[in-house]
Amino acid sequence: MSEEPTAAPSAGGPTDRSEPATAPTSAPDTTGGAPTGAPEGGSRGPGPEQDGPVSEDAAMRSLQEGTAADDADRSDAQRAGAIADLIARRLNDDASGTRIGTLALFNDTVSFGGGFNAGGERHPRGAPRGGGTVLPLGVAELADHTELFVQPEGYGSALSALSERRLLVLTGPSGSGREATAVNLLAEALALGGADGGGVCHRLLDPAAVLAADWEPPVKDSGYLLAVEDGRAGARDFEALPRRLPAVVAALRHHGCHLVLTGGQDLAVTVRADGTEAVAVHVLTPVDPLAVLERRALGHGGAPSARAALRAALASGS
Repeated sequence: MSEEPTAAPSAGGPTDRSEPATAPTSAPDTTGGAPTGAPEGGSRGPGPEQDGPVSEDAAMRSLQEGTAADDADRSDAQRAGAIADLIARRLNDDASGTRIGTLALFNDTVSFGGGFNAGGERHPRGAPRGGGTVLPLGVAELADHTELFVQPEGYGSALSALSERRLLVLTGPSGSGREATAVNLLAEALALGGADGGGVCHRLLDPAAVLAADWEPPVKDSGYLLAVEDGRAGARDFEALPRRLPAVVAALRHHGCHLVLTGGQDLAVTVRADGTEAVAVHVLTPVDPLAVLERRALGHGGAPSARAALRAALASGS
């Protein structure tokens, strides 16, 4: 007579955790040939189905192959990251002022993050609030207008008027240097006013926006250049400027900005049509072309002897 063995209690005493019940093993179906799920042409042996390598050699081989694939993917990702860093560094070093935050390469796609800025400031001064479409002047354009600039007659009085009154109408014939003079006036007025970094110059691409009742400068601490089309038709849009002047000047002053309108003689007549001098107007005197040529050829530090030699060469036609 054999005795049934009894399970001994654990050394730690009774436990709160109940042992999982063992599911009864179902008998195989022998009525229809091979058991359900068995491969055709043969019977399946007892035991759970194996998913993956069934031997130590196969397991090692699978592990090595997987590691090689992971290493290849990791190497590709590192190469892509290095390329992205190189592109970003070259763009950030570009003299044109191109600036990007982050650059990513994925599946032959280039994406930018952290901001993208071309031809302006590295750190934008704030999102435009409206007030018309604006376009910042690029680095190369600013340099072309300012580095070898020759001040025209009366430049100092024009700068004083712009600094004090915030808005200046600068008129003169086409080709007289209106735009270059306006850019230099704006840059100096902003610097004199203490604008951060000397300020930034923008083109106002929608001239009529300035005359709107709720107009404000789109970007603070900036200079604005508004080119009015020559002729009566272009000037006619600014007949209301004398009436709107107090509000426009107040908005400019509040946001630390200055505005120069450039145009022909019709613009000067239009903004003074009310018989007052409420709008500051400066009539530009063209600069002597020889002085411009000397500045271009000799720069700011040309010696008197070099200037004399240049003038003699021009006079002789050599």
